[in-house]
Amino acid sequence: MQTEVVRIIESALNGQSTKVREYCQLLIQNLKKEGDEKFAERLERTLKMNVRGSQPMASLDEIANFAPKDAESKLSMLEVENPKVVKKLILADNIEESISDFIKRVKARDKLRSLGIDPKLSILLYGPPGCGKTTIANYIAKETDLPIVTARLDTIVSSLLGSTSKNIRKVFEYTNNKPCILFLDEFDAIAKARDNEFEHGELKRVINSLLQSIDQYNNVLIAATNHSEILDNAVWRRFSTIIEVTKPTSKEFIMELMESVLREHNITLESEKNKEAVIENFVDLSPSDIRSILLTAISNMIINGEKKLSYITLLSEIFKAKRHGKVDKLELIEFLNQNNISQLSISEWTGLSLRKIKETLSKK
Repeated sequence: MQTEVVRIIESALNGQSTKVREYCQLLIQNLKKEGDEKFAERLERTLKMNVRGSQPMASLDEIANFAPKDAESKLSMLEVENPKVVKKLILADNIEESISDFIKRVKARDKLRSLGIDPKLSILLYGPPGCGKTTIANYIAKETDLPIVTARLDTIVSSLLGSTSKNIRKVFEYTNNKPCILFLDEFDAIAKARDNEFEHGELKRVINSLLQSIDQYNNVLIAATNHSEILDNAVWRRFSTIIEVTKPTSKEFIMELMESVLREHNITLESEKNKEAVIENFVDLSPSDIRSILLTAISNMIINGEKKLSYITLLSEIFKAKRHGKVDKLELIEFLNQNNISQLSISEWTGLSLRKIKETLSKK
């Protein structure tokens, strides 16, 4: 039995969950032979457990180990993983409702099909980068208890004539009946308009192959793109749900996102006085940018030994982010002053004398 225990540990460390299960079964058999029924039954119960939000032990390995490879590069065309943890999805109300409806269809697909209804399990997410398309894909996977299989477009798109079309068919055929979600990120790489004058005839074959594959696909499909303007017109009609994921303009949305990040890291603001000014400056930034600015400000707060997050720290990080790190100190002083930060607070924060601050602002 010691051998089985060692094999189980080795297999687990190497990520070979199928072997873990096999060696556990062998250990259970040996325990029963030696009369340790109680421990054997406990192991059996552990193997049968399927905790919500996780997959049966073998499923990820079984999908990943036999994933199709590109004939040219010999690299796998798929990345298989459990969805990244998404504690709470913060989206505009109309988007959240569409996502919720899609998740309900995925969960009820067997029932719908038994009644002769096509559940239509394809969704296209489009919009600027950093607005949450990948997060939405992971959230859907988490809520439906399915691993997310991301197509590696760098290996699917081949330099060999005709290979890209074959690779697309392989990916769709392979994942069609697997317990998973197929995620096509940067979808525009294989779904460009066929009338693009700068592309050769191979693109038309690629699009035709893609359209046929989507039409014949019975599994869950999520596609995401930052460049919807170059998608082929016929592609849009293949998706049952289409959602534009845009930069937030609602102050309520921005406030909820900001408060969510602060709660996540157990951080409190110094006061409520200048919250409106901060939110106003967050408008039109992507959720990813907002989160990044907040995390940088929190890091600076911790490094400086501050107990609460100050608005001057937050506003300065917004200023830097909008100027891609190119900061003119005089412009920063003016920006802070325009956002209701007192001259005294600016003086203490910058280390410049109050007289210097006043002189700087008077010149402006």
